[in-house]
This record gives sequence, C-alpha cells and structure tokens, in this order.
Amino acid sequence: MNISCCRNLPHTQRLKWKSLGVGFNSRVYFTFTDFIRSVKYALIKKGELMNLSWIQLGSLFMFLGVGLGAFGSHLLKSKLSAEYLEIFKTGVFYHFLHALALFIVAWLSTQSSDMKVQYAGIFFMMGIVLFSGSLYILSITEIKWLGAITPLGGLSFLAGWGLLFYSVFDKAF
Repeated sequence: MNISCCRNLPHTQRLKWKSLGVGFNSRVYFTFTDFIRSVKYALIKKGELMNLSWIQLGSLFMFLGVGLGAFGSHLLKSKLSAEYLEIFKTGVFYHFLHALALFIVAWLSTQSSDMKVQYAGIFFMMGIVLFSGSLYILSITEIKWLGAITPLGGLSFLAGWGLLFYSVFDKAF
C-alpha cells in the first residue's frame, strides 16, 4: 500500500526529505521499504541510534516499563475492570521482554557490525510503542479500535527476532 503526500511542504521540510533521498515530483509515494530506509538515514549514524547507545535505550525503556507497571498496579487497579487490567499487564509484560531484547542488541552490536542487528533494535522499539502503547491506551480509554494497531507491534517484534536470528544464522554458515 502506498501512502501519498502532497508536495506543498515548507522549503526546510523539503530539504530535509530530499537529504533522505526522497524526490519531489508531483507526488511522493512511500512504501514500507522507503519507510525503513528513512528510519535508517534519520536515526542511525555509524551504528549509533540518535547518539544514544543501545544500553541507554534499553535502560530508558526498562525505566518506562517499571513506571508504567507501578502506575498500573497502584493507580489503575481500582479504576479498571479485570479485563482491561489484564490487557494493561500484557502490555507491560511485552514492554519489559523487548526492553531486555535491546540489551541483547547492545551485546550483539559489540560482536558484529551487521546492520541487521541495528534494524532488529529499531523493530523492537517500534514494537514496544505500537504493541504495548496501543494496549496501554486501549486499557485506559476502552476504545476498542485501538486493538487493530496491536498486531502491527506484534509484527515489529517478529521482524526484530527474525533479523536477530538471520544475523546470527548468516554468520554461522
């Protein structure tokens, strides 16, 4: 599926997108591959993500996981139904699991310069935001259609694990 955007962007935005290799004809079409390429150029510079190490990002996501877990168990316990509290707990569980995966990415980054490891970390972070984030918002607001976003986060998690497997498997044989 292509997402089109008009060329009526301010000059500074146009230059920003042009530096990412995006042309400005009458319309610009972004595919999923273009999105990943844009993330690569915008976020990764010589193996560093936004000048933060994977250890720092893993620590940040773990910190947020602890805070959200405490928020859910102390403040939301009396305000949410059992069903929505369970949804919130599922979000926290996957948040923690994949924040720990960022530490695996940190370690593998020291062992290999393979970009698949870096992409795996990006997919884990996207998964935390999409999967756990949608579950957090769904449980608090009870807006059911937010559950449609959750599988995109699950696919991001799967892509991250697949990339890690492939990066190690690629070196083993």
